[in-house]
Amino acid sequence: MVVGKGLAIGRSLAVVRVLALALVVTAGFGPRSAQADTERNLHAWATIRGAEGGVDCAVEVSVEVRTGGETVGGLPIQIALFDDDGNVISTDDELTDGDGIAWLAVEIADASADWVDVNVGGVYVGGTSILPQGGAECGAGTEMLEVETDAVVPEAGTEEDGGSGGFPTHYQEHNLSCEYAAIQIATTWFGAPIYEGDALAMVPSAFNPHDGYRGDIDGPWGGSDDYGIYAEPLVPLLNAYGYAGEVWYSADAGSLRAQLDAGHPTLVWIATQGETGFYEVDENGNPFKLVPWVHVVVAYSYDEGGVSVSDPGTGSLDYVSWDWLLNAWSVLDGMALSVYPA
Repeated sequence: MVVGKGLAIGRSLAVVRVLALALVVTAGFGPRSAQADTERNLHAWATIRGAEGGVDCAVEVSVEVRTGGETVGGLPIQIALFDDDGNVISTDDELTDGDGIAWLAVEIADASADWVDVNVGGVYVGGTSILPQGGAECGAGTEMLEVETDAVVPEAGTEEDGGSGGFPTHYQEHNLSCEYAAIQIATTWFGAPIYEGDALAMVPSAFNPHDGYRGDIDGPWGGSDDYGIYAEPLVPLLNAYGYAGEVWYSADAGSLRAQLDAGHPTLVWIATQGETGFYEVDENGNPFKLVPWVHVVVAYSYDEGGVSVSDPGTGSLDYVSWDWLLNAWSVLDGMALSVYPA
């Protein structure tokens, strides 16, 4: 695995490495659901333009993907721009079109821009340094990447279903917006998505994540000050758009199977680095648990070996073993939110 500058920076990219590594070491990738995808050897070409452009310009990236000489459509492609401290400044994600090409761009807002990552099908394939030049023309500086990698290739799907050939995918738009991105994924399944921007506009901020969003949504992943949100304050958002939100706790395989059998995609809060939790108390004297490196995925189907999830941290569909999921899920008491039309 190639490791780029995005390692352990934000949920938007770091979970590609952190969660994937945990799956390989702890759980192992199992057989995928009948709906889902197959791992293929991909040949990708990325052209990065604007690496030496001026401030207030864009870095433009085009990525073409083929397998066995044939184009690959509906494959999630992600890019992220980092500053010289390793913080994510901007991200973009697109699906490859019928010609196997995705067109992406991130803005250089100031001279701190330092590096751009490229991910193909949830796999980091490379990047390049960014050197903003005072007075330089937009588009100056071009870098080419040509790589071969193994990645999960989706079956042909529609724009509405995220190109997955079945269940939707979506790549989160902020470092710490996996919960809002998961809501968008789950509601897209029913044909009426609640977008991340809708959640940002409606959900309140709060010290206690059981009451609202805690911290800066663009802060670094893995801390407890800039953190995220729990299940309960997402219910009014769902209700406002005509959905039911059923909050439950247990980390119980039978309960999750029952929800998925009923056609209810379910958000699950997972500890990607094990038990790192501790407790704080809010102004009303209510204790609550915080778990650094927590992440949220959407469970949508299962088999004997494990559970298929749509991961907003990678913008792709993944498969995790029951043992791995139940262990990671239990750290936050099996927090879950099942979504369905009211």
